Amino acid sequence: MDANRIQELLANLSCPLCGGTRETSLLVVIDGPVNSTTVRAQCVRCHLFWSFTLDPEIGPTAPVATPAAASAREPISADEVIEVHQLLHRYDGSLRDLVWRTAS
Repeated sequence: MDANRIQELLANLSCPLCGGTRETSLLVVIDGPVNSTTVRAQCVRCHLFWSFTLDPEIGPTAPVATPAAASAREPISADEVIEVHQLLHRYDGSLRDLVWRTAS
């Protein structure tokens, strides 16, 4: 598959979790031989990592792998909610500063 076709197929790629785009927050690595191209993508905004194959006729296919950390997550417990509440109660700053600091 030629580079122009790959760029065309990935032009509208976005993060399935936060909606980040290639222009704003996605890092994309293209692997594989001409007939079986694998694409690895990571969103620098929400840190999701995923991979998929790229079909020259239809574009991106279903993910071939999911991050182990995302698939092994357990639901948030009541104790964790209370802990976050206590931390936020002591926090002195804006929500924007808090979110920016957490994402960095």
